[in-house]
Amino acid sequence: MNRNLLLVCLLLVCASAFGQTTSQPLPDSVKAYLDKGLSLLQEHSLNRDAVNWEELRRAAYEKARGAKTYEEVAPVYPFLFEQLNDYHGWFTYKGKSYSWRRNPAQPRNAAVVAELKKKPGVQVKVLKNGIGYILLQGNSDFGMTNVNRDAQAIRDSISKIHPGKIKGWIIDLRLNTGGNMYPMFGGLAQLMGDGKVGGFVTKDQKPEEEWSIRDSNFYVNTALVTNVPQALQVAGDAPMAVLLSNMTASAGEAVAISLKGASSGKPPTGSPLPTKASG
Repeated sequence: MNRNLLLVCLLLVCASAFGQTTSQPLPDSVKAYLDKGLSLLQEHSLNRDAVNWEELRRAAYEKARGAKTYEEVAPVYPFLFEQLNDYHGWFTYKGKSYSWRRNPAQPRNAAVVAELKKKPGVQVKVLKNGIGYILLQGNSDFGMTNVNRDAQAIRDSISKIHPGKIKGWIIDLRLNTGGNMYPMFGGLAQLMGDGKVGGFVTKDQKPEEEWSIRDSNFYVNTALVTNVPQALQVAGDAPMAVLLSNMTASAGEAVAISLKGASSGKPPTGSPLPTKASG
């Protein structure tokens, strides 16, 4: 046989073998794992109607091609979130999170970024002219293990200031990148006043979950979420101003929305409700 022809044949055989290796189907357990994730996204994602799910599944299988373990499938999720324009959801496996972050419309404020690196805690103090200042940062208590403790800490800090010193409040949410909103609401409850403060709606704008404050504690529908004793003295009738940055996100945004109209101890009315998204 001609030597060049033999070389071509060998190359074709190798290419064929390589193609068979890389196009091997996913193991059944891994495919079932990915299918479960895709099904959850298709059922719950806010933008689920904006994609062609047959094509998205096909693209996901292509990106997962060659994966032999659950962990090797995880890097597919940032792609899925991007296709769904979901910059809030995330997938976690073995302590590592996989998500997609769209580029912000504006560059991040350098001063805010610098302060976040310091990992600030709650700050409560009195500024000039009797203005009370509350810095409420984000948290990572997604396991709901410290809700009452953290809400109590916020409330105790506020109650240390005598109401007679306060002419108004500044609620600083510029460093609040999100987390668990419940201790935030529980801590600020006495300043916000009893009543409905917000809730979730579906993508069709139908009510799904209502948030309210009763007896200075936070409820979701009829379920008591925070159980913190009322502070003896809180300047809850003073007007409020709320500070935001383009890094205020998620739970921080929920608190900001719910503070609308909360000055003078009156619960907000007519405030827009956040829409529930995946994740």
